[in-house]
Amino acid sequence: MPHFHHSADNTFCFAIGLWSSNTCKLLPDAIVTTRFDKRLIGYRALFVGGLVLAGATGTQSFAGTCVETGGGGSGVWTCSGTFVPAEFPNTFNVPAANTLILDASVDASMLDSNGFILRNTSGAAADMSLELQAGAIIRHNDGTRLRDPLLVFNGEDGTLSALISGQVISDERGLGVRSTNNTSVAADNFIRIAETGSIRSNQTAIWQVVRGIGNMRIDVEGTLFTTQVRGIHTTQGNVDNPHDIVINVAETGTVESHQQAIYIGTNGTGVARVDVAGDVIGGWNMADIGGANSNFGPTAGIIIQAEAAGSEISIRDTGTLSSLNDMAIMDDDDNRNTSVQAPMQIINDGTITGYMLLGGGDDQFTNNSTNAWNIRSFADTDGDLVRDTESVAVSDFGAGTDTFTNAATGTVRLLTVSDQTSFTSGTDDDTAPATVDATGEYTVAFGMAKSIADEGVEQGHLLNLETFEHAGVITLADAETGGVAPVTGDVLVITGSDTAGTDGGGQFTANGGELRLDTVLNAGGTDSDSDVLVLDNTALGSGPVTLSITNALLGAGASTDTNNNGLLDDGEGILVIEVLGDSATDAFTMASIRDGDFEYTLEQNLNDGNWYLVSRFSPPAAIPTSGASSQTLLVILLAALGSLAVARRKWLTRS
Repeated sequence: MPHFHHSADNTFCFAIGLWSSNTCKLLPDAIVTTRFDKRLIGYRALFVGGLVLAGATGTQSFAGTCVETGGGGSGVWTCSGTFVPAEFPNTFNVPAANTLILDASVDASMLDSNGFILRNTSGAAADMSLELQAGAIIRHNDGTRLRDPLLVFNGEDGTLSALISGQVISDERGLGVRSTNNTSVAADNFIRIAETGSIRSNQTAIWQVVRGIGNMRIDVEGTLFTTQVRGIHTTQGNVDNPHDIVINVAETGTVESHQQAIYIGTNGTGVARVDVAGDVIGGWNMADIGGANSNFGPTAGIIIQAEAAGSEISIRDTGTLSSLNDMAIMDDDDNRNTSVQAPMQIINDGTITGYMLLGGGDDQFTNNSTNAWNIRSFADTDGDLVRDTESVAVSDFGAGTDTFTNAATGTVRLLTVSDQTSFTSGTDDDTAPATVDATGEYTVAFGMAKSIADEGVEQGHLLNLETFEHAGVITLADAETGGVAPVTGDVLVITGSDTAGTDGGGQFTANGGELRLDTVLNAGGTDSDSDVLVLDNTALGSGPVTLSITNALLGAGASTDTNNNGLLDDGEGILVIEVLGDSATDAFTMASIRDGDFEYTLEQNLNDGNWYLVSRFSPPAAIPTSGASSQTLLVILLAALGSLAVARRKWLTRS
């Protein structure tokens, strides 16, 4: 086994396979246990520490080798082979290592151990780089102490970078990869998980910290998975740092955690950015994790605590964002610094499923996606990774002046919560709710008393939302939201208030687009049975919203004109849009539809501002038969069949 010693001018000495209270003494023979001399702390070095395999206490193996591949004094070291190091703080210690390339396996699977540590506390600026190559495996299995399979630490100026192309496995309490800049000056920090790379941890997969001035970036092309705490934890603690924090999840990438998938906390003046082209999946509704980690806060797909410039979240067309408790996004600026109300900008071109809680800034949500924002609150509350509890899906946009833009290509769905065996894998949990929490339900005008406790009935509330610009699709129609048949009674509330049913001064602007509802076409009034959109105020922008109705019960057609005066009076009609404040008279439109002998049209009651379906007896024109030739009758019949075929195609297309 090789031995190295120092001369009088050497910064320090190091040893492989030996330990002595005097590390500057060359021992004649290697001994089994290697011990780390704490007098070496304060110098730039590579540490390989760890644990022995279970059943092999007191032994270790350095079957691998580490050589300076960049030439003498280059600071570029490559380690290959297999390392089974002994109890921490045992180390393999290399002086002046700036770059570490690992084509090796480390099995650190007993008490109190780290894996590979690349550290600079020398007092001199240096860029530090670590690369775990494809095929290399770092395993850590210590259930008693929090240690790190891979750690890169720079206590001086300089960039930290890590490329993970191999596997990092921390089955017990260790983090996956920890990368920390501890200087107060210039310090960039970059981590990339290549497509072949993966980190599995029982705590946090990536822990990234910059305490000075510098950029922070994490690129995930591979897989991050944690059963507790966070998939990604990144924090920037310097109020003078103007640089952004950037997290990119590529199309091939996945970040999944049973608590917080992505967490960003920053005190700086830069923007916190998350760009998702792959999959981000948060965890179940844990109030506490074994009592030890409750201060990590609530569970969500993405949680951002940002000051000053705020934050940006972009979900690309291939990207998905969800969480087992259905809290997709949490903007927690109120808890970061109550004096700063940072804005959040969300751009969705992919799929967001669940609800969101935003902070006090002027937030903007732009929905361009036909894949939709799928509004839902269906949570796993017991940690068995199966959703069990349905509740009202409340998205609170917080204080500030907030805007939601549903673009011409955008779709907003109120998802059906049931055994969704016919729906897509992205939203299908193939289970029905075992528990329903109806707290906060809103009862619409006319007293339509359906509850989310009824199968197929859901409610979504968008609160503290001052402006909703609509040009796309809003659908509550079950054939498009996960149901197998039309079910009436769904309610979507969009309000500037913090309470559903209270006029909060919000404005819904019609710029074309559609509203799709399930409705029973009946006599209306107290028998009204329909999905309902509830708004504060409406205004006409570039064009009216077109209402599209799916008849949930064929053959129930009847006149809604109970007093036969030919007018829409109070108490008549089928409520479809409830307006709590003022409504433009031309904000909505609908082509007439019929059920049997009754034709239904859309009208506004000028007394209450609400919109209703009204019907009158209007039997279809009789087909002439007397005196008609067989050829004429055939033409009429074919035309009728053609109309039925067109109607059927439209229905199938919508379904």
